[in-house]
Amino acid sequence: MPNLIRSAISLLSLCLILSASGPALAEPASNSAATVQALAQRAPKGFFAGPLSEPLQLLQVGKYDAVIAAIPETLKGRAARPDKSYVLQGLAQQALGQYKPAILSYRLALQTKPSNSDTLYFLALAQQADGSNEAALQSVDEALFFAKYTWVKLDEILFEKGFLLSLVPNAPKATEALAQAIKLNPQNTSARVLLSRLHSDSGNRAEALRVLREGTSLQPDHHELRLALAKALVSGADRKLNKSDIDESVKIAGEVAAASSDEKAKEASVAYVRSLIAAGNLDTADQAIQSALKRFPADAEVQTLSKQLSIEKEAQAAVLAGKSTPVAGS
Repeated sequence: MPNLIRSAISLLSLCLILSASGPALAEPASNSAATVQALAQRAPKGFFAGPLSEPLQLLQVGKYDAVIAAIPETLKGRAARPDKSYVLQGLAQQALGQYKPAILSYRLALQTKPSNSDTLYFLALAQQADGSNEAALQSVDEALFFAKYTWVKLDEILFEKGFLLSLVPNAPKATEALAQAIKLNPQNTSARVLLSRLHSDSGNRAEALRVLREGTSLQPDHHELRLALAKALVSGADRKLNKSDIDESVKIAGEVAAASSDEKAKEASVAYVRSLIAAGNLDTADQAIQSALKRFPADAEVQTLSKQLSIEKEAQAAVLAGKSTPVAGS
């Protein structure tokens, strides 16, 4: 193959393969309104009794403004529990994206119960969402130190610690915290995906794959884990040396793309196309990208991938047709 085209294809393929791992992780899902509501659903039985039962019910159905409006009344009388009232207020504010007010609410709760690990965990989430990673890490460490949690699980706190350490960044300590989280709860998907990403970033591809394969063996139908494995199999893979990995990625990504809901369908479709390109199966990749363009016509990532595929196809066609001009000495 002439050097110019060989170089062009190699460079483009490298870009596509490196991008297969997806964008860097942003804030953890724990800061979303849906997850705040999920936390509310599993509040310990009887934890919010009496006047606090109604604000909890409002939180569970997503009426966050109503929760905040109801809190002042719960602070009156002998039966008042300011620590619990302010926690409910903080969760409602957090779900609304009001992170600074939420931080204040959690601090007010901690004035009454300073060693409550649940509240310290919620505070860490709000601090991280507000961009205060160092403060959030300190709150997580305090939560682990006091070890007084009845609501949040220990592996969730360890995941948050690992996530924050990955942002600082302190990859070795992050890896340690995430491994502890997985040891406590082997089905902690978030910890597995992030731990695999950290291993991959450090060049330990084998360990990155091992972490995900172990997870998929425990949860064979978990789309997020399978999709993460499909991406990891392609990331950093050599087309010749890792052909079996790439073929496996094509199979997994294709199955996930076919079975995914709308929420994951685009991500799975992109991973499938990238796997096909890495495998050199450009005709099927073209069919897949056309399908993705129909489903997600305005998506920038899909449009960019379509352009990358066109360049790859042109380069491959030029090689097959022998249209390139050989470089002197090649």
